[in-house]
Amino acid sequence: MIKHKRLLTFPVLFLLSLLPSATGSGAVQSGIQVNVQLSTSVNQTMPIARITLNQAISAGQIPNLVITHSLLTKWVQISKLQFDAYPISSVFPNVSYTVQVPTSYTCASTCTVTSSYQKTIVSSVDILWEEQLLSELGYMPVGFVPAGSSKPTTSVTVLSVPPTTTTTIMDSSSTTDATASTTTTTTTIPTTTTTLKTTTTTLVMPKVSVISSKPIVAKTAGSFTWLYPSLPQSLRAQWAPGVANQILKGAVMSFQDVQKLPTTGITTIATWKALLSAAKNSSFSPRPYNYVDVAENTGKKAPQLLTLYVAGIASFHSLVNSGIAQAPTDLGTYPVYLRYTSTTMSGTNPDGSHYHDTGIPWVSYFNGGDGLHGFIRPTYGSPQSLGCIEMPFSSAGTVWPHTPIGTLVTVRA
Repeated sequence: MIKHKRLLTFPVLFLLSLLPSATGSGAVQSGIQVNVQLSTSVNQTMPIARITLNQAISAGQIPNLVITHSLLTKWVQISKLQFDAYPISSVFPNVSYTVQVPTSYTCASTCTVTSSYQKTIVSSVDILWEEQLLSELGYMPVGFVPAGSSKPTTSVTVLSVPPTTTTTIMDSSSTTDATASTTTTTTTIPTTTTTLKTTTTTLVMPKVSVISSKPIVAKTAGSFTWLYPSLPQSLRAQWAPGVANQILKGAVMSFQDVQKLPTTGITTIATWKALLSAAKNSSFSPRPYNYVDVAENTGKKAPQLLTLYVAGIASFHSLVNSGIAQAPTDLGTYPVYLRYTSTTMSGTNPDGSHYHDTGIPWVSYFNGGDGLHGFIRPTYGSPQSLGCIEMPFSSAGTVWPHTPIGTLVTVRA
């Protein structure tokens, strides 16, 4: 068993009570002063409270803290007169715990609380532990490497890679009766030949072998390593262990979606319980790690291009249209949070007129009203939308199955 030395730290400590000394006589000690330092947050691995007494007693004499939600603690003696209370039952994140704070004891063979008051503290999310569990279960692009090991608990081997070259396809079509079905305003494609130049590739699914060992459920010291080296810097630059970021949020949402929980990206009690249960039962992610990168190529000669990564491998490319100057697409990385095979989009144009487009196919919303979807345009590869990332119907239909809830979408200049 590896023993870890833990340095006791309290982010902010409250000096809660200090009563005048009053020591009784005989076998009964009465009026024992209790000076309490209470942590500002509840954490599974850190003390909830430190007490300092004015008389020496043993840890076995001290009554356990009374805390709501049946949170159990144990006392650990750290000096002759000081004791720390550590949680021994599960601490759930984002929960308000009410602690009955003792201010004095009366002691014989055991002690009883003679005066106290209540104080509420909120539990925090243990981000490193959460990242450990999600990476072990396959929801993260990184793997967890336990301390003392040189290998992550999950290994990914690419067996085949799609072609990296793109093919320029010239589609020529002449119609006399075609109408753009994505808008209630009738838009007839001219009877003269219209050439649509679209840079795409046919989706080629990579063959990837993922081998996972039984997850370590308890919080464990270790590090993280990238499992998918082909993922671009636009994603890799956002990873920082122990820090809340979009990679973690997307992983939480994906896990919640698989578990049929509300996909908020917030680690609720239900999410944490499900995460611990999934780790105990080796319930790995049924999905590959997918990612969408959209390059606006602002100020460059290159057209606007979407790249779909399936299982960490660039597997599909398509020209796209981002937002015009009056309604630009926000740059950044966002998780897909809502999806439709077909929907109606309504709103206001920059000139004040209104639009009401029906039958918009293959929609994956990732940032407010901005989404990936199909839309008929004469050309693709330049700013033309009101903030969404538009692409040909065929491209949208290819991308949509690979952008489930939680999939990250990066839009960069």
